[in-house]
Amino acid sequence: MPANVEIKAHYDEERLNKSVDFLGAVVEEMNQTDTFFNSKNGRLKLREEISNGFIQNYLIGYHRTNATGPTRSDFTKTEINEPEKLKEILGNTLGIRGVVKKTRKLYLVSGMEESDGAGLVSRVHIDTVEGLGLFLELEVSINSKFLTHERMR
Repeated sequence: MPANVEIKAHYDEERLNKSVDFLGAVVEEMNQTDTFFNSKNGRLKLREEISNGFIQNYLIGYHRTNATGPTRSDFTKTEINEPEKLKEILGNTLGIRGVVKKTRKLYLVSGMEESDGAGLVSRVHIDTVEGLGLFLELEVSINSKFLTHERMR
């Protein structure tokens, strides 16, 4: 099962502008609607995404604690062709827990290199969440041998 480490934080506009200057150009800008469903084991969401004129939809199941600081997230996702039908089916059987709409700016930031030359890339998301404000999310894949237990401390 794929996994990553995430850090999420509320962000203010002044710090955002300084961070954007540091990060450089936006790699991608997208609009996302996440519909969360009630789940007895883990979390389940349907992500509807529009980016550069392309529409992509994913069903994502994941496990993550509600802790502050770096948090591991184990997830599985699959592409969905008929999101409205799936939303209706899951909504009727599991119930909808909530809906989050956001505009996301994605930056890719290179970091240290592994001994085999493979670089560590962090995904930096700057989200404008409807009704909640600005958020910053840092995400690093831990599928690689680069992030061992020692390095995550």
